[in-house]
Amino acid sequence: MLTDQNLLSIQSLMAAAIARLEGLGVDEARTKVELLLSSVTGLSRAHLYAQYNRIVSPSEVEKFTVLLDRCARHEPVQYILGTIGFMGLEFLVNEHVLIPRPETEMLVERVIELAPAFSQGCTILDIGTGSGNIAISIARFVSGSKITAIDVSAQALEIAKRNAQRLGAHAIDFQRCDVLIPFLPEMRCDIIVSNPPYISLDEFSRLEKQVVGFEPRVALTDGNDGLTFIKRILQDACLRLNSPGVLLVELAYNQGEKARQLARDLGYDSIALRKDFQGFDRMIEAHKK
Repeated sequence: MLTDQNLLSIQSLMAAAIARLEGLGVDEARTKVELLLSSVTGLSRAHLYAQYNRIVSPSEVEKFTVLLDRCARHEPVQYILGTIGFMGLEFLVNEHVLIPRPETEMLVERVIELAPAFSQGCTILDIGTGSGNIAISIARFVSGSKITAIDVSAQALEIAKRNAQRLGAHAIDFQRCDVLIPFLPEMRCDIIVSNPPYISLDEFSRLEKQVVGFEPRVALTDGNDGLTFIKRILQDACLRLNSPGVLLVELAYNQGEKARQLARDLGYDSIALRKDFQGFDRMIEAHKK
């Protein structure tokens, strides 16, 4: 038991917690224990080891045990702590929004590179904003940009609005819209960016417990071949993009060539696939000249 008086030093508490999670098959057990214990004690992960012999108070042990129980059920540590870092910013997250991944920072970084080519007040549409991580990051790093962010989930939009308020991105226009039906018909944009639900139903069934059991299914898969939203966004962007304009969409590791062919068939002028840290095609960039 973690509440045993013999387990009240940081060292012994961590050892017992790591052993418990590893015994249950929880990935990255040490990292997760460090994060949870840091949140309870107020110590950085490095200081946990510098103060290995510090006695953890009974109230801290109790709080830590509650968090560890959630982690033992494979709940993502980001939901347990309620925050995640993205582009150097801290975003609130919960079970209503997808947990931002490092690969998605590629989309934001590319927008930052492209935006100066457009006139002051670059207009940007973020499709499927979730926690707002893409739109808010762009707003923080692209001065004067005019951003609209849409999502089908009202709960996700509430989180996105809270993040925008916390992070000082007050000018983003958040709208509840379904990309699969006509929406905001008069909107025209310089840049359209999206991290859509691109996981196929077959791939979804094989994902880790912490993903399948906790992250919103609607943000992960189309329930089909994974291309439903990619096709729709490519089609819609043809009508919405200014000339010049550019579309950036995150993809599954095996969708690059299919997405490129779809873009060709739709008449985009310049199409490029960009690889992630592991060398997989992760983003399609399609220009309208």
